[in-house]
Amino acid sequence: MLAFAEGAKADAATVLTALEASERIFVSHVPDAIEHAGWAELLVDGLTYDISGFGVDAETRIARPRHHFGYSDTDYWPDSLPDTLAISLGPHLRNASSHLPILRGIMEIGVALSAALPDVIAVIWRPAELAIEPGHFQSDMARWLDGGTLPAQLLAPVNSSLDGGLQSTGLAHFTGQELRIEPELTEDRDYAMRLASRLLGQLLLSPPVSSVEQVIGPDGNALRLEPSRNGKFVRVWRG
Repeated sequence: MLAFAEGAKADAATVLTALEASERIFVSHVPDAIEHAGWAELLVDGLTYDISGFGVDAETRIARPRHHFGYSDTDYWPDSLPDTLAISLGPHLRNASSHLPILRGIMEIGVALSAALPDVIAVIWRPAELAIEPGHFQSDMARWLDGGTLPAQLLAPVNSSLDGGLQSTGLAHFTGQELRIEPELTEDRDYAMRLASRLLGQLLLSPPVSSVEQVIGPDGNALRLEPSRNGKFVRVWRG
């Protein structure tokens, strides 16, 4: 989702005009009376996506996400709830939202529109309940779209848990499991965050962890990955 500055909201003509500059995103269907219908269909690499929220009657306000990236703690969200545009999968793709090739299309649309619409104040990745500063989103996602490393911190950010460990939010959207780094590994915060970034990059591209696995940490020491009893977490300990 794209969140707009207080009092701002993109209309259909502005959004569709912004997309005309793209060589890879095509408007494949515009319903009659689009401002009342509130949506349009887009095509990226032969796959269809919907963009919605610019209808005059649309209820598109969103509450403050739990996490943020690229902002100070107090400088990323207006006092009132902002209006948004939502980018979603077309009907035939709804059950494939965790597939990275399909995710690329969503992110490509998000990069194009967040750069073209000047009143965008945040890009919202809902599976992680994360608000991302638009410039950070554009640069990190554009690198991935151009063949670089997957920006795991924008898909499954890691935050401190109550017991001092680290835990991801959003990895379960892709694998059914969240990453949990136990407190014994978080005394050195910089090390723990580097470890989390490395493991997220691996886990996002792998099947769920179903048995104990051994890995090597950034410092060369052995670590143990194991699924939690309920299977919802990948827990990381010293090996």
